[in-house]
Amino acid sequence: MGVLLFCFAANLLIVAALMPDLVRALRVTTQDVSLLITVYAMLSAAFNLVADPLSDRLGRRRILAVAALAFGVTTVGCGLAPDFASLFVMRALNGISVAAIGGGTYAYLADCVAKERAASAIGIASACLYLGTAGGVPLVVHVAHAWSVQAAFLVLGLPSIVAAAGIWFALPEVPTGAGPTAGLLRGYLDALQAPASRALLLFSFLSFAAGYALNAFLVAWMERALSIEPSRGALAFLAGGVCSFGVSVSWAKVLKDMGSKVALVLASMVAATAHVLIPSSTALWHVMAGYAVVSFAFTLRLVALQTLVAQVPAHQRGLYNSLFTASTQIGMALGPMAAGALLARHSFDTTAGGFTAMNLLAAGAILLSLAWLRPLLRLAQAPTSPPIR
Repeated sequence: MGVLLFCFAANLLIVAALMPDLVRALRVTTQDVSLLITVYAMLSAAFNLVADPLSDRLGRRRILAVAALAFGVTTVGCGLAPDFASLFVMRALNGISVAAIGGGTYAYLADCVAKERAASAIGIASACLYLGTAGGVPLVVHVAHAWSVQAAFLVLGLPSIVAAAGIWFALPEVPTGAGPTAGLLRGYLDALQAPASRALLLFSFLSFAAGYALNAFLVAWMERALSIEPSRGALAFLAGGVCSFGVSVSWAKVLKDMGSKVALVLASMVAATAHVLIPSSTALWHVMAGYAVVSFAFTLRLVALQTLVAQVPAHQRGLYNSLFTASTQIGMALGPMAAGALLARHSFDTTAGGFTAMNLLAAGAILLSLAWLRPLLRLAQAPTSPPIR
């Protein structure tokens, strides 16, 4: 699962990290390449609404292993794509394949681990995830420059296929306990009646729209505005991944000392401030420091949300994970898409233009998400659907 999460995290950011290289290799525009991020995230969100609830019925290990295999195969397919159209199709299939991975891994952990240790387990899983950001993103950039852009996808796809076999043969199937919910649509309708569920959707959507708008165009902005080569610009992802890793491994203690409410408010304020300051950076180390702070705050919010979702009753954990993951994927799709449209009309200037406006909007979205904090904290008390008789 650690190998899978590592490759999954690096794959989320691979298009952003290689954006200048993809523009040159495929002879397309920056806005065209941003469509690869959008189609990946939108299809992942759509299929996530089915994949995670199916894991409540069919077993999480089985669904997770199939998804991991499909993810590995389609990632290899991205590396073998000969042109932009083929890459677009493979990236779309790649988005479908990851639908059950993000939420599925955390739901599986919540089934396996006692409630009082859930925060620690989620922290360890998140540490593997953010090692993918810290090490995987610089790795794929190095491979792209040493060999080719296509090879960068292969180094993530092939290990994922091996991980799929390990999940299928080595991990046990864990019963969800209360049985499946009474119909997929009915389950969603019941879940969305709770203010806590609606708050989860809005909070996570705004958080990811802001975070991934910055992720998608950070390297391209550094190249154009600061004349920093993409291979050096990827060091920002390394700095961010290291900070995210540190938050993940220490999250259980942070949660105990701080509590979810204080952690979410503090992280939101810090993230919004960092977004505002990053466009005024004038050197690589400035950007690395700013992005590290953004990553720290983003991860603090994300692991807090995952810990809240883990408290949902076991037989609906997949359904609630699907709501959470779908809203994050929609944010990941619409955030970069809106940012791409803004940057297509305005400049990548260091202190003015589209990149600055994008980060101001991102900061506003993060602060706006706090409006739903109070109902969000009641997520563990969300109503449950009766099992099928």
